[in-house]
Amino acid sequence: MKTPHTMIGALLLLAPLLGSPQALASDAAQEPVCRAEHDPAFALRKSIAVLNIAVKHPQEASDMPHLGSEVARYLQQALEADQSMRVRDGSQRDFGQSHINVLGHNDTSLPTQLGTLSKELQSQLIISGRITDLSRYRVDETPVDSLLGRLPLTSGLRPEQRRFALELSVYDGYSGAEILSRRFQTEAKGRVDMSGLRPLTGEFLASDYGRAVSELLQGAAAQLSRSLSCIPMMARITDIDGDSLRINDGNTALLRPGDRLRIFHRRYIGVDGMGRERFQEEYVGDAHVTHIFPRSALLELDDEARLADLRPGDLARAW
Repeated sequence: MKTPHTMIGALLLLAPLLGSPQALASDAAQEPVCRAEHDPAFALRKSIAVLNIAVKHPQEASDMPHLGSEVARYLQQALEADQSMRVRDGSQRDFGQSHINVLGHNDTSLPTQLGTLSKELQSQLIISGRITDLSRYRVDETPVDSLLGRLPLTSGLRPEQRRFALELSVYDGYSGAEILSRRFQTEAKGRVDMSGLRPLTGEFLASDYGRAVSELLQGAAAQLSRSLSCIPMMARITDIDGDSLRINDGNTALLRPGDRLRIFHRRYIGVDGMGRERFQEEYVGDAHVTHIFPRSALLELDDEARLADLRPGDLARAW
């Protein structure tokens, strides 16, 4: 049986791949998958919030109002199929392009903003994204199409095609670090004008374009689930009272009395070259769960002498 540490070792070897904007679906198929049958620690559920998805060129979405929030909600529903995740609705929280620049662009305020969102949405992981292409164009599939395109009165009768391109990034809400980025793209022909249809519902999904977009989002959610499966469940220490630690996760993460977690102190080590605060995690010791509540739990540290080394904001991890 592979242990969590063995699986994480394999994941770390793939870290350059996970952070690559050009990572392909075929690459993702090679990533390790951590499931409860491998180790009970993998059964603990991670919390993840999907923010409103920005639209790079709003004029391209004039026939699809509120597309960003609808795409966010559709991704949430698709991710909920993964039992190792608890999905939070962040579709009304618009970080957009001006705050989170997906796929490797840097923002010195990003860790602070993500930390605030992580607390407000009670989420370990944050998904941000941007729709980069919704363009429409005519295609000539036959000589007749080409002829129609040259005649003024019939140029609009040529088949129309439309793209849907999406960038997604996943961030660690506690540190602000980008965990992975992905690009997805599809296109469809036929009915591609979505005027009068609510995005990703009913008649929209029955259209040629709607089916293509739905398949892309379902595939994106499946790929993210696989890529994130070997990331441990994490929670913040919110309070230290006597010999007990309280964390901000409990029954909803499937924690049970007797479960063991690893405790880490986040030590401030200065700022990087871009002015962002940096922290180093220091392993303090193991703790066991003594009491469970819906959204919190009490732990006792094995080595009580190390309690003095901990502060609210430090972390408890499944492994």
